[in-house]
Amino acid sequence: MARRTEYGALFETVKTVVELHNDAARQLNAYEATAGANQVLSNTGAGTAGRTGCNIAVDSNANDVQFDNAFFYQINGQKYYKAVDAAVDISAECVGTGDTIATSGDGTFWMFVNTAGAVDGDTANGTGENQASPVLTLAQYSIGSNTLPPGADDVCVGCVQVGEGGSGAFTWGTGSITDETEIYYSFEGLPGIESQLASFALDAGAATFTYGAANVVLGTGVRVVATGKANAVFNTTAAVAVGKTGAYLLYVLANDVEACVALGSAYASLQAAKDAVRDHTPNPLMPLVGVIYVTARLVAFTPATTVLDVNGIDTEFVINGTGANRLEYGRSSGSQHTPIDDISMPSAGGIL
Repeated sequence: MARRTEYGALFETVKTVVELHNDAARQLNAYEATAGANQVLSNTGAGTAGRTGCNIAVDSNANDVQFDNAFFYQINGQKYYKAVDAAVDISAECVGTGDTIATSGDGTFWMFVNTAGAVDGDTANGTGENQASPVLTLAQYSIGSNTLPPGADDVCVGCVQVGEGGSGAFTWGTGSITDETEIYYSFEGLPGIESQLASFALDAGAATFTYGAANVVLGTGVRVVATGKANAVFNTTAAVAVGKTGAYLLYVLANDVEACVALGSAYASLQAAKDAVRDHTPNPLMPLVGVIYVTARLVAFTPATTVLDVNGIDTEFVINGTGANRLEYGRSSGSQHTPIDDISMPSAGGIL
C-alpha cells in the first residue's frame, strides 16, 4: 500500500508538470500566432486621445472618411507609422467605389493601409452587398468568394458599416454616409477568444443548432459576454451536393447577435474543408468561435432546410479557443502557425 501511495503521489506531481507545460505551450502558440501578424498596434495619442487605433470617422465631405488618430501598425512583422489622415477620398483611393447597397439593405466598407502608408478600401460583396442585417455584412469578410485584403501588403485598420434607410440605393464614394445609419469600427490588436463556447451542437430533428456561453474580444478591443443561444440558424443558402463537404463559420458580434456563414460548400473532402478553414483570411473584427462541417454523404444538404441529423448527412461541430481565462488570438482566428502538441498522460493505472 505504501508503494502504491508513493507512486500515486509521483503521478500527481508529473501530471501537474505536464499540465503546466501544456498551458505554457498554448500561450506560446498564441504569442507566436500574433507576434508577427498584420494588425494595428496602437495609436500615438496624436489626434483624438483615448480612442482605438485610427479612430475612423466621417469626413467633412460626407461621402468620405478620415483617420482622426495617428497610429502604429504592423505588416509581416515590420512596424510602420501612419499620420493623421484628415481626408480619405473613397472615390479616388478605394477600389470599392461605385459599389452599392440596395434600398433598406446593409453593407460594409473595409479600410486598409499598406507599407507605404497609402489607404485603400473595398466592400466585401461589391454590388451584391445587400445583407439582411449588419452582422451579416461583417461576416462576409472571410468567405471564399471574397479577395480581401485588396493588396498583399495591406492591413485592415477599420471599417464603415451603412444601413440604407429606405430612401433609395446607397453608392460608396458618391452617397452621403451621414444620410444613412452608420457605424464606425476602428481596430487595435486582433480579435480573440477569452473563454470558448460552453457547448456547440445540432438541435435534434431540426435544421438549427445551439451554442453555449462564451466571452470574446473584438478587434476594437471591446469585450463581449455572450450567454449562448438555442435554435440558431444558418445565414446562408450555400448548399452542399452529394459527395462534397461544406464549412460554415460562426461569429459572435454581441450577446444574442451572431452569424453563421459559408466559407465554402463544395470541398472534395472533410480534410479539404478543414484545410480551407485553417488557411482562410481571418475576420479582423470578430473571432471565429466555431465551425460546422457538413458532409453530404448520401443526400444533399441545404442550410436552414435540411435536418442536421438526417440519415446520410455527417456533421462535425468544432469549438475554437483553449478554455476559460486564456485569451487566444490567431489560432482561433485562422492562424497558419503549427501549434505545439500537448503532452498526453496515461491513466493513473498505467503508472501504478
